[in-house]
Amino acid sequence: MNKSCDFTSSKPILTTNNSTNHSKKRKTVQNALQKFQAEIIENQKHIKIQSSIKQQVIDQIAQTKKDIRNIQKYTQAIKNNQPRDQKLTMKKELKQESDQINKLQAECQQYQRNCNDSSLKILKELRKLTDLQRNVNQMQNELRIQQKEKEKIQIDAINQRKIIKNQEIRCNQLREITEFNYDKFLNETQKLNN
Repeated sequence: MNKSCDFTSSKPILTTNNSTNHSKKRKTVQNALQKFQAEIIENQKHIKIQSSIKQQVIDQIAQTKKDIRNIQKYTQAIKNNQPRDQKLTMKKELKQESDQINKLQAECQQYQRNCNDSSLKILKELRKLTDLQRNVNQMQNELRIQQKEKEKIQIDAINQRKIIKNQEIRCNQLREITEFNYDKFLNETQKLNN
């Protein structure tokens, strides 16, 4: 007698291909996410350094302007208090001081231009960071969606195993009943033959 059972389910049995593909895609997205986050951290460090340098330059400009005002006040006071003979000597010194002041002012202007250029670069970096953050958020959303799909696949797989288990139990029950009825049939047939 053939005692094999049909385990055909009403739903197809899931394979691991979908789960494997989701895992590979999830790993790829995670790697890209880590790369973007590393770039963001590096850019933040760069911006922090630029901001620190910019502040130092601004402080230096303020101090230089203060020094220039003090020099101008000092030289004017000396000029006003010197005799005529010494004024000629002071004129040369004042010319040198004036040249030095003009040089310092030119340096201040150059520093200011550098600060403005640095500010533009910082704004560009911030825009890049914003774009990177947007990409990161998008990838995180994709990861959440993939995680939900993976959880659904796992739940479906568990349900499939439950269905198969119930079918095995039912099949074993039917086999036992069939064997019992077959043995009973043989006994009845033997009695009739006797």
